[in-house]
Amino acid sequence: MKVIIVSDNARHFKTWVFGTPSLVLLAVLAAFVVASTIALWRAASHQDARAAVAAIDSLREDIERQKSIVFQLEEDLQLNLRASAVEIATLESRMTRLDALGQRLTELAPYDVSEFDFQSSVGVGGLQPQSPSSVDPSADLTTDPKEKAFSEAALSAQLSSLSGKLADRSAQLDVLERLMLSDLRDEARSLAGKPVKKSWVSSNYGMRTDPINGERAWHNGIDIASTAGAPVLAMAPGVITYAGQKPGYGKVVEINHGAGLSTLYAHQRVLAIEAGAFVRKGQKIGEVGSSGRSTGPHVHYEIHQDGRSLDPARYVFKAVPGAQPSK
Repeated sequence: MKVIIVSDNARHFKTWVFGTPSLVLLAVLAAFVVASTIALWRAASHQDARAAVAAIDSLREDIERQKSIVFQLEEDLQLNLRASAVEIATLESRMTRLDALGQRLTELAPYDVSEFDFQSSVGVGGLQPQSPSSVDPSADLTTDPKEKAFSEAALSAQLSSLSGKLADRSAQLDVLERLMLSDLRDEARSLAGKPVKKSWVSSNYGMRTDPINGERAWHNGIDIASTAGAPVLAMAPGVITYAGQKPGYGKVVEINHGAGLSTLYAHQRVLAIEAGAFVRKGQKIGEVGSSGRSTGPHVHYEIHQDGRSLDPARYVFKAVPGAQPSK
C-alpha cells in the first residue's frame, strides 16, 4: 500500500509505502484507540448514572423519613384529640351532676329561686362562622365519621359550649350560695329560742317583786328555770368577753356577737368556756346552777344592744329560723 501526501502548491510531495505488517499494526492501533474511547465514555456514563441513582436513593430515604414523621404527628394528633374527647365527656358527666345538685338546691331553698333554672340550656347565639366547607362544599376533607368525631373543629365547638355552660352554672351557684349563706348568717345571728332546751321562764323582764327580800325592783333580764346540770347554750356565735364570778350573778358568761349585740348567762353551776374563746351558735358554755344570789337552779339571761338591755322574751318565744313545725 502506497500513501502520497502533496503540499498545497503541489511543489512538494511525500510518499509512504506500507506493507501488510504495517497495515495490520495500524488497524490494531486504530481499534485500540476506538475501544479505549468507548470504554472511557462508558465509564464516565456509568459514573454519572451511579451518582444519579445514589441521589435518587437519598431522596427516597428522605421522603420515607418525612412520611414517618408526618405519620407520627398524625398519630399523636389523633391520640390528643381522642384524649380531649374523653376529657370533654368526663366534664359533661360532671356538668350533669352539677345540674342535678343545683336543681336540688333550688328545690330545698326556703325562698323563691325560680330564676335559677339548672335544667334548661344556656342562652347563647351569634353569626354563623365562615369555614372552608361553608364557602366551598367540596372543601370537606374529612369523610370518615370517626375522623369527623375527633376533628379539631368539633372538639372546639364542644369546648366552647361546655365553657358557656360552666360559666352560666357557676354564676347561678354563686348567687344561690350568697343567698343561702346570707340566710344561714341571719339564722346564726338570730337569738330566737332559749339558752336551755328543756326549761321554762320563771321570772320576766322589767319591774317585779324581788324573790329574796320581797321588794319591788327592776329585773334586767329573764330567769329560765331548769334542772341543775342542764347544758347552757350560746344563743349566737361570738367571742367570750367574760367568764367568771360576778357579785350577785354568781358564775357568769358574757358573749359579744358583734354589731353592738351581746348576751349574758348568770347563776351557772359550772363554766365550760374561757374568756377570749370563739363559740358557735348552740355550743355549750356551762351548766344550769344556783350560784350567786339565787333561790334555785336557773339561768339569768340578758340581751344588750349597744349597751341598752332588751327584753329577752321577744326572742325566747320567737320561732327558731329553719326549725320544722311540730306535727
